[in-house]
Amino acid sequence: MYSKEVAQNMEQIESALVEMDQIDELDSARRFIKALNLCRSSRSLIECTAPCTAHNLEACEATLAKIAKHKSARHLIPPGVTQREAARLLSVLNTNSHELSEWGGSGFFLLACLMEHSCAPNCTFNTHETALWVTVTEPVPKVRLRSQTRHSMGAGACPVSTGGGTRRVRLVRGRGGRGGSVRV
Repeated sequence: MYSKEVAQNMEQIESALVEMDQIDELDSARRFIKALNLCRSSRSLIECTAPCTAHNLEACEATLAKIAKHKSARHLIPPGVTQREAARLLSVLNTNSHELSEWGGSGFFLLACLMEHSCAPNCTFNTHETALWVTVTEPVPKVRLRSQTRHSMGAGACPVSTGGGTRRVRLVRGRGGRGGSVRV
């Protein structure tokens, strides 16, 4: 349940957010509003997204500065969540959300955003309804299952770069290193 200030001014808040850089559209505004609302009752979303890639953080911080000054939108930031944490959450959502074409929106899949990015991927993403399916496209040796599964959201130039290989996810445990579809 949204706070009284947010619930009573939702339309005005959504309209304000879609005019702000780093949000720009209603789906992104609603995704961010829902994520911040989850943080109202628990910090677990802030903590769970800590290892996720967050591009354009400075721009998201500038957007949060505008939100903090807006007469209605400022109530989105829950007590106990700093403006910087909210900006990082916006950045994580912008970097890691996936289109849900059947629903006309997008979703955030935590396990998928923890996989390493690669310009030479060995798996692909597809969505069906509200599920994200990861399909392994080449054999994955058992020794690589925890650390080397990599993805790309499209062909061609590499739009995202990550360094160091610090993010990990278990993707295909129990498949004997063979490819297949895994529901994340």
